[in-house]
Amino acid sequence: MNFTNRIFNIRIALFAVLLIVAGYLSPPANAEEDEWKFFLNDRPELWDGYLASCFIEDGEYMWVGTNRQLVFKIFKETLEAVDTLNFSAADMAYDREGNIWMVGSGLKKLVGDTLIGWDQNNFQEIGLPGPYPSYISVDSTGIFWLGFNGEGLVRFDGESCMLFDETNAPFKRLHPFQVTINSIAVDKNNNIWITAVGVPGLIKYDHQNWTVYDSTNTSLRANSYPIIVVDKKNHIWAGSTFGLYKFDGTTWEYFDITKIGVKDPILNVVVDKENNVWCSTGHSTGLIKFDGIEWTIFNQLNSPIHGNQVLRIYVDKKQNVWIQVTHIPESGEVWKQRGVNIYRKGGVILNVDENHSLISQKIVFPNPVNDILTIISEIDYNFYEVIDLKGFIILSDKFDFNKSIDVSSLNSGTYCLRLNNDFISKTVFFIKN
Repeated sequence: MNFTNRIFNIRIALFAVLLIVAGYLSPPANAEEDEWKFFLNDRPELWDGYLASCFIEDGEYMWVGTNRQLVFKIFKETLEAVDTLNFSAADMAYDREGNIWMVGSGLKKLVGDTLIGWDQNNFQEIGLPGPYPSYISVDSTGIFWLGFNGEGLVRFDGESCMLFDETNAPFKRLHPFQVTINSIAVDKNNNIWITAVGVPGLIKYDHQNWTVYDSTNTSLRANSYPIIVVDKKNHIWAGSTFGLYKFDGTTWEYFDITKIGVKDPILNVVVDKENNVWCSTGHSTGLIKFDGIEWTIFNQLNSPIHGNQVLRIYVDKKQNVWIQVTHIPESGEVWKQRGVNIYRKGGVILNVDENHSLISQKIVFPNPVNDILTIISEIDYNFYEVIDLKGFIILSDKFDFNKSIDVSSLNSGTYCLRLNNDFISKTVFFIKN
């Protein structure tokens, strides 16, 4: 091969490499479609009349509460509903031990795939003022804070409740039996932040003193604040009738959304780990993103989103944005295109992590059991908890060499057994004779 031919072949090879690199760097033809996924909108028996009221991520699954006395357990990788719970969930939260709690048609703890706790039949046992809390947050000491649409704010320590209303907190009773909480958030200093109907400001409770931030002592000017959240930097974000407010602990900053043509109150706010603020008005505005400088609106005119009314927003660990959308019909149209939409810039990621795939391994143990419960598992669990059906931990300890548990002291009945190691947790039920 002469020198000229060698140079020509090298040029061909370099050109081929450039084509391959360009293929990897260029976005695929369907990049926009890959950034959006949809579910509950293509199965009328599931989504007709259903609206997602809340979301919470649970490893390889997503729990989706609805307005119709039903919670869906969604396998994220396929977006298939694999189970349902008979519960009307308005809000969900994790406690300090990693348990999921739901409020709505009661206060319930998720143990395995079963809800246990309190509802209209037994809510008075722990001193709840009513059976239907609407909001839940958990502080750094494990205390639950529950917001009610009428009864006020409740502090629940796992055994008993303390009620805060207009008699012992800066709330307003607008109508008989109505002290309504709009939202609850806990900052990194364990302060409790609340917004409430009739209070034209933000309320902070440091477990001793109450402080109201409003137009008398800050630059806040709105009459209503439907939502309050805390970001990773411990900044407070509040949606209002005028736009967004941010508080960094010293200074209040106002972001005017009327500049982008949005005139409705902000009802939903979520801040992701990159400090992008995702919000919606609950009207026909679409999904709004604010990166601290620029605003972006995703609607049916400029994106594949299935509706312009965004009712709920949730961001998972992989930065997927889950939203409940509804298409508001024009004159003569019918309601349509309801469902959950998922967006992530660069492509939605729903694959299952390897450490979660171990959870499906089988666990075998004598059931029912009389005295000694022996665990046989391919997974090496090192700690256990035995929980009764009210959610109280009855027994807990490290495993001995034989992986056995003495349950002879338990009363007859059904119990939950939670097995833990440093990576995963598994919950199963057993019957004590």
